[in-house]
Amino acid sequence: MNSDLNNINSWAKAYGLLVNPSKSQAMIIGSPYMLNIVAHSPSVLYGGVPIMYSSKAKNLGVIFDNQLSWSSHVNEVN
Repeated sequence: MNSDLNNINSWAKAYGLLVNPSKSQAMIIGSPYMLNIVAHSPSVLYGGVPIMYSSKAKNLGVIFDNQLSWSSHVNEVN
């Protein structure tokens, strides 16, 4: 994944685009069973800056969680 992020970083720089890694989040998505199996989250770096893991993230007003359920979004809207 880090090599893909390096490619994205190079492409963005070539076209004068900036990605703010401090506003970025990484998420491992799966069933509760599978999420418990994943004991180690690999480090994710963008331009040498670590990307923090999160169990939920907000994008364009929609809250996504690591199980792709709507409960976090519905609770926020209510």
